[in-house]
Amino acid sequence: LATVYQVVCERAGLPVYPAHAPNHIFCRWDDGTSKLNIETTAQGEITTDRQVAGITHANLAAIKDGPYFRKASKKEVLSDQLNNLVYDLAMRKQGPAPLSWEQLIKLGDLAAKLSPKSHEILDTAATAHFRAGNPVRALAYSDQILPLAKEYGVMPEVMAEYEKRHKEYEAGVQAKKAQPALAP
Repeated sequence: LATVYQVVCERAGLPVYPAHAPNHIFCRWDDGTSKLNIETTAQGEITTDRQVAGITHANLAAIKDGPYFRKASKKEVLSDQLNNLVYDLAMRKQGPAPLSWEQLIKLGDLAAKLSPKSHEILDTAATAHFRAGNPVRALAYSDQILPLAKEYGVMPEVMAEYEKRHKEYEAGVQAKKAQPALAP
């Protein structure tokens, strides 16, 4: 919804741009005099940075000096949209219908390529690979996620989840190595 809102505002010549928060895109009005956060998922409610940070668990230091609450590029917005699709389909209990795992993995990898410094997007790609049976690739993504999450000062409970999944991926890699090779 934020993407549609931003496109309409851009066409109308209004100073609105998409801004990124952890697992969230919102719109920001910035005319050089004042900044207003517009929550398009809450009927256009105007919110403060502190409110958005509370909802998204953004670290206030990462807002000031890091990747959050700044203007998101079109590549980053596309990456977020792809990430949402991959996350929603990869987490379905019955599998990734209407896409195949292969298609879903390609979309997750593309999202990660477009936003290689987004620990949230890398995490979704890792999860999709793991659920599709590729713990090696999941672990490779996880190896990138942990330092980024530390750099951005993610909340302790988020970091604990990343570390827990990292151990799951390591165990998956070990289990895959322990499987006997199939005879030709």
